[in-house]
Amino acid sequence: MTYNQENKIAESISRVDVFDQFRFFDNQPISEESQLTFLLSDNCPPVGAWSSSSALNLADLKFVPSRWQNENIQMQTIRELLGRASILINNIYTYRSCSKPLLQIKNPSINEPGIKEKFNSIAAKVLQPQIQKMNDFLGFQQEAIKTISELIGLYAKNIAEADSNSIKKQNENLPKHIVWSETLTWNFARLLDTLAILDALKNMKVSLTNDLSFYKRITGGVKTGTDVDDLQQQHVLSLFLATRDAITINLKNAIHQISEFDDVLAIIINFCVNSLESNTGFLLPLEKHCALRVISYCLFLLNGDRVDSPYNIFRTKKIRLDKVAKIFKNFPVVPLYGDMHFETEAYVKRLPSYDERVWIGLVGEDRVVREFELLYNHEQIRNQHDDYLARFTSLILDLNAVKNQSQDKSNEVPIAKAKDIFDFILHGLKLLSNWTSRILQQASWKCAHPCSYIPGIDPEPILPGQDPNTRVAPRPVSQNPDKVALDYERAVRYNYSTAELTVLVETIAHVKGMAEIIQRNESLLLPILQQHMHDSLQEIIQVQLRELIYQAAKKKKTIINELLSIRVSCADWPNGKHPDDPVLKGLKSKDFPTPDIKNSSRCVAPSP
Repeated sequence: MTYNQENKIAESISRVDVFDQFRFFDNQPISEESQLTFLLSDNCPPVGAWSSSSALNLADLKFVPSRWQNENIQMQTIRELLGRASILINNIYTYRSCSKPLLQIKNPSINEPGIKEKFNSIAAKVLQPQIQKMNDFLGFQQEAIKTISELIGLYAKNIAEADSNSIKKQNENLPKHIVWSETLTWNFARLLDTLAILDALKNMKVSLTNDLSFYKRITGGVKTGTDVDDLQQQHVLSLFLATRDAITINLKNAIHQISEFDDVLAIIINFCVNSLESNTGFLLPLEKHCALRVISYCLFLLNGDRVDSPYNIFRTKKIRLDKVAKIFKNFPVVPLYGDMHFETEAYVKRLPSYDERVWIGLVGEDRVVREFELLYNHEQIRNQHDDYLARFTSLILDLNAVKNQSQDKSNEVPIAKAKDIFDFILHGLKLLSNWTSRILQQASWKCAHPCSYIPGIDPEPILPGQDPNTRVAPRPVSQNPDKVALDYERAVRYNYSTAELTVLVETIAHVKGMAEIIQRNESLLLPILQQHMHDSLQEIIQVQLRELIYQAAKKKKTIINELLSIRVSCADWPNGKHPDDPVLKGLKSKDFPTPDIKNSSRCVAPSP
């Protein structure tokens, strides 16, 4: 390097260093996803295990007597299926045809013996891993349908036993009550939703059928060691992939063989409807959209295949169809998976007993378009964002001031103050969930309603009273091949105006920015949130459950054993000593007042 070159480099570096003397303010919105912290646990499952590190997998669970042990086993089975289904959904959604790029010998000039068989053998080895994925898909749907059928049969039996043991039996036309936990109900609903997603993906992916057909053709003349069982498996797989809605059809045929299956499906539908109406059952957008899809899917499974079937959603009183119709009116389109969308009324309109006049009378002909367009809601979102951030900033300043002035480094705050902070943070998470849900719902609405006219590509629409011969014709496709609009472009690229794109970017920035600010103060807020969760649990165990135990022990009810097991498992007594409470024997004493949870308030994270 010459002397002049070294001087030029040094001069360039010195000019760049001058910028260090200036302060540049970045006013660009935050659009990157915030990073999550790691949660380390000593009972995490090994690699490849489907179970999560939750209370269902604790080693000492079987030593705690409870009537819910069978439910724990069922939830483990369901969650294992959900874990496997998640991988299958991702594989099918990202699946691309492997048969097209494979070399096919079609040149008649190649007459050397064995050339075509050699290439077919190589192509078969390339396709065998993909065929194995398809067989795994077939095996999973068979196992999932079998598990769901067994669980529905068990739940129907539990419902019948609960009705027969009750003093006041319910009318068979009235809704049944849940005789199992809501957690199990939600997990079961998620499993049904997973099968609906898999069925929709299978219908969309024609490449699965194409690869299987190509594999069968090239292995016809190749000795691959296939036996009769393999050929039969290929035949079953071909029928499964070629049949539209095969998973739904097989599931419906299986559960309709079970007595009182409609009671179980009606309970799941009513559970999702009540959770959506109360607006407190779900926090994440994925959960909300899952509940909407499950309602529609269960209605289709519940209804019979004939018009005169005894299972008719328009006649049964086990579900409130007017409530379902109102929900479908507010959410006509929801996300399915990725860029796929789902119309909530799609399954209802496919029913043989569907009556358009009755359904429109329930739903109404108008659609809530404004609820799906961010353009009409961005002012409200902006006001909510600014108001919450102002209050959040004030809260953080107050907490930091108290922390700096206090000599106690335990990070504990008064119980009432911890509850207010918990409710405030929960409100912020609900705002983030609502905004994210609106973004996803607008994308689904756009995909379901692509633009019909693109200037310069489509013929101009005929205005009222206009002569069709006077409109301007578009340029021929041969003259503008780059402007040929595909269906996906009509739904995304040309379906957003400049104002809509501006509002979309602003809303995404609100979500990312507020999530980043909240998570930036995680170390300050997390101990307070953990304290409130601990105190709330102890309020239930030590105070509210005490009266139930007293009534059960006084009347000698068998449920006393379950209440005591909950008390022993979850209670956090001061100094770790279990008090000799007279209510355990059905007695009350003035010498033993109601416990005060202030004595056991701690910043303890929830157990797994």
